[in-house]
Amino acid sequence: MRISLAYSVAFIATLNAAWLSQLPAQEPEKCDVFVAGENGVPLYRIPGIVVTPRGTVLAYCEARKNSRSDWGEIEVQLKRSIDGGKTWSKAEAIAHRSERIPGNTGDEKKDAEQTVNNPVAIVDVADGSVQFLYCVNYSRCFSMESRDDGITWS
Repeated sequence: MRISLAYSVAFIATLNAAWLSQLPAQEPEKCDVFVAGENGVPLYRIPGIVVTPRGTVLAYCEARKNSRSDWGEIEVQLKRSIDGGKTWSKAEAIAHRSERIPGNTGDEKKDAEQTVNNPVAIVDVADGSVQFLYCVNYSRCFSMESRDDGITWS
């Protein structure tokens, strides 16, 4: 039984290698999704990307609006692609659109700005939802969910 299984696996691997060798060699297309200076944002950092079960690509990152600092006015922006990353929607601030939370540094200037940071998206392949986690001012964590491939969020 083990021998026939080993031969079956070897045969399938050979077929797959032969089939793959028939495909034309293609260089991946490259696309800059978040570009420094775009929409008045001098720096984008902490990028992430997920693909939903329906094939929608969600790219997100921190948009550092006033400086390159980890402390400052930062929002999480998201872009969507429904064509495999060839074209992208306009960037949209998605995280923490509710009341601002005061800072916690003890520095009056830093505390006047809100830092929405450390975004992470998790796709639930069983039900197609996207769970999204983020922090505010490095002290509070929040979650939200999309059930429509990142169009709307809870």
